[in-house]
Amino acid sequence: MKSKSTSSKQRIQIGTSSLLLIFTVLCLVVFSTLSLASAKADYALAAKNEKSVKTYYEADCKGEALKKDINRKIINLAGQAPNKDQFRELMKRSFKEAFNEEDSSISYTIDAGSQQFLFIQLRVNNYEEIAEGKQNYKVTSWIIQNKVDYEVDNNMPVWSGI
Repeated sequence: MKSKSTSSKQRIQIGTSSLLLIFTVLCLVVFSTLSLASAKADYALAAKNEKSVKTYYEADCKGEALKKDINRKIINLAGQAPNKDQFRELMKRSFKEAFNEEDSSISYTIDAGSQQFLFIQLRVNNYEEIAEGKQNYKVTSWIIQNKVDYEVDNNMPVWSGI
């Protein structure tokens, strides 16, 4: 009889360890699948962030080049104009819609991706202060803005019980 009970205990122990092994392997498979899905989502987010940062810095680079060109143009126009009024007229003709006479500012937008643009506004120094070798404007705005206004949907379709 002893041999029968010993044999019965061994079967139980083998079955228990098998169940424990199956449960452990199942847990490892589930956690590895979850970590793989998380890594894939992280990679997609990093790629999206890379694209966004790249387009921002491309727009920023174009904005810096535009500032340099505007400064050179301001110096040339100041050299051509004998007085302040002539300078304003040359600025109006040269920069067209971008020039605002009221506050002597120049405004431009540069595309910064599918949903945004870089808005640049420069206030031109007084005619008497314009000189070669220095910045002849003050940056009053250098900001990324959305092309489309974002509207928050506050509508909560909740069942009222009727």
